[in-house]
Parts: sequence; C-alpha cells; structure tokens
Amino acid sequence: MPSRWRRPRFSGPSRWTITWTPSARCWTNTAIRSPDSNTGCGGWRRAGLADEPPVFAHGDYRMGNIMVDGRGLVGILDWEVGHRGDRYVDLSWPSVRAWRFGRDATPLAGVGQREDFYRAYEEAGGAPVDRAAVHYWEVLGTLRWGIMCMTIGQQFTSGRERSVEKAVIGRRVAETELDFLSMLDPL
Repeated sequence: MPSRWRRPRFSGPSRWTITWTPSARCWTNTAIRSPDSNTGCGGWRRAGLADEPPVFAHGDYRMGNIMVDGRGLVGILDWEVGHRGDRYVDLSWPSVRAWRFGRDATPLAGVGQREDFYRAYEEAGGAPVDRAAVHYWEVLGTLRWGIMCMTIGQQFTSGRERSVEKAVIGRRVAETELDFLSMLDPL
C-alpha cells in the first residue's frame, strides 16, 4: 500500500469525556474549561427543564427501526440500547439531522413534521411534550451520533474492521459537528 494511503494508527481511548451530572443538571466536558467551570457545567445547562420520572426508552427510535405495512405499525426493531431514562430521548432521536437523509423540510425522520408527531404522542396518552426539552435532547442526540461516528470511524482507521460501511460512517463526523454547533445558539 502506498505510504500516502496508510491508515492512521489508533492511539487508544480518547482523553475527552462527557458526563451527565444529575445534581447540577448539566453536561461536563473534561476538555473544555469556561468562565463558570466551577459549576462543573461549562455553561451548557439544562436549566428550566422539569425533572421527570424515568421511563423505558428504546434509545434508537427512528424510521430504520420501525416496521409498517398496509395496516400500520407491525413492529419496532433493535432494542439493544433500550434503557431506563428520559422519554425525550425517543421523542427527539428521529429528528436528529442524520436521520432526515437530506430532507430538512421534513425534520421528523425526513418524512414529517415534529408538531404532528408530538400531537399524535399526546393524543395517544403521552404526557404533554415540552418543546424546549425535545430540543435539548435533539442537541444531545446530535452529539451522541457524532461520538458514534467517531468511534465507528476509529474501528476502520485502526484496522480492527476493514469495512466500507465503517469508513463512510466515520467520514460523517465533520457533518455532525457542524449540525451540533449550529444547534447550540438556541440553548
């Protein structure tokens, strides 16, 4: 293989971590220090959002994991990341830009409008949807997808998995970074 095509060497786990701090209701980033770093939040808070009891969340609720036929919903696939958590994880994940596949005019999974989804959720018996909470979790979902892209890309660049799929997903890190940064202003 020509030297200009050699894979970068994987140097091990990143020193950059993000953790949820429940007592402060914020995310902590070990790589960033800000004027209010004494709060441990780096200025990025979940202030004003209500605490809600945890629910069982699917964790990957999006069009690729929903089965429908002429009668309607047939099944929901891929429960491996199901967990006890915030209901907004599942209410926001289908609106993460990566799942729109270029159809930004229909921000809910590239097929619909968020408001229609929230209304149907509420009418089916779900609690009222707090739009600020959904936006917050959509931002976190975008960050989550970016970290997933980076991790998957490292599987390819390290040589552990020689897969075009891993390389293509890893390439999406930059696009996800742009999506994430463009969402921070409203917070």
